[in-house]
Amino acid sequence: MKAVATIAIVLGGAAGFALGWLDVEPRRPPDDAAGEPAIAGSGNAGPEPSEQGTRAEQRLMDALAAADLDASHWPRQSPADEVAGDPAAEFQAALEMSNVMARRHRIRAAVIALAGTNPLHALDLIETIPNELMRRGMFRLAVDIWAEESPTAAAEWLVDAPPGIGRLARPSVAAHWGSRDFRTASAFADRLAGTLRTTYLYRLARIERPAGELLAWAKNYRTDSAFPGIVERVVGKLGDDVDAVVTLLGELSGPALERGKRAAIYQIARANPDAALELAATSTGNVWRTLYPDLISGFAEKSPERAAAFLAERVAEAREEPRHLITTPSLLRRLLSTWANADPDAAFTWSLSLDPSWLRDDALVDVAAYAHAEHPAIARRAFEAITEEGRRWHAIDRLITIAASDEEAFKIVRDYGYTAIDREEVVHQRSSDRRFRTINVDCPRDAIRYGVR
Repeated sequence: MKAVATIAIVLGGAAGFALGWLDVEPRRPPDDAAGEPAIAGSGNAGPEPSEQGTRAEQRLMDALAAADLDASHWPRQSPADEVAGDPAAEFQAALEMSNVMARRHRIRAAVIALAGTNPLHALDLIETIPNELMRRGMFRLAVDIWAEESPTAAAEWLVDAPPGIGRLARPSVAAHWGSRDFRTASAFADRLAGTLRTTYLYRLARIERPAGELLAWAKNYRTDSAFPGIVERVVGKLGDDVDAVVTLLGELSGPALERGKRAAIYQIARANPDAALELAATSTGNVWRTLYPDLISGFAEKSPERAAAFLAERVAEAREEPRHLITTPSLLRRLLSTWANADPDAAFTWSLSLDPSWLRDDALVDVAAYAHAEHPAIARRAFEAITEEGRRWHAIDRLITIAASDEEAFKIVRDYGYTAIDREEVVHQRSSDRRFRTINVDCPRDAIRYGVR
């Protein structure tokens, strides 16, 4: 599975998730209720018994074909999706295709064409898809199209839909109907029951509405069992209206209050870091370390100096618990990505004051990278101030990666004195998958941090 894991990293989230299906059952979305059936008539998760002996490559292609489960991310129409004949006949013909990628695209095209004219028939056909992951994705796609075109009809169907299918359909119905007629969509929740009703309300709570309207809506559910979850979702939509957040949290108590506080703290940290700090001070939970990145970003956008002072306090604390120093570079990047562009001189001077030396070098690498485009002289000074050769190589790697062209990248290499690196190496580095972070095994800190030594 090592090779499969590597492929998953290269291909990204959706494909990585699909590859995980080769060994484990699909995970449920966060809002799903435990014990809810997956899809009526879907059978067991994973490949059909007849597929167990197929080649690994075929299994991989099947997994990739089923990876796009979120219908909201799928393009609706393209020339390849045009269905010339009867969509139902096209669907049946697609099921017989041996090429898995072609089969997926043809099924998807038929579903797109049919869901807009006869969604119930589309859903019946989708039930016949053998692969569960593909079947789930097509259900979501069909219901999303239906809910967008006729949310009230889709909602009526949702009342009596099998639980598993209802779970897949609920987000689309709530999102499309709530965006058009929030009041009517909210009233419809009373016709639903159990988990389906709760998660339907949770999805409504995520819809963008004026803060005052959302606050009033949430308060209508004070005595409802879904209220704590509604609050957790609504506080993220209240922006920096701290008074509204505090008012809503005042309706909670006990563990629900702590969960609501955590949700609010994380949501308002960037918009209003001072308010987030005040709220965090009243929390009994340990929210601090996971809150730091958003606080740093929030402070940096308003006052980089304040963010720098806050970060310096965290570094001082980390000296007492050295294991926490390992997270500090990510906080530095949050600060310097803003500061090195806005005031590179100040960012450079502050970076020189950091201790220990490896942390100072990390900051200087960031200054060199973020300041280079607009302030090349400061970037060069930051680079020359880096003391560890391994970190200098890392700075060069960053500069090569962010350069606007291969020619500019090669010029950076020559200007910075790395004449041993030829043009071919520069082009190769830039063509590599840039989602991978370069690890310099000759740098002791990187070697320890990433376990390469």
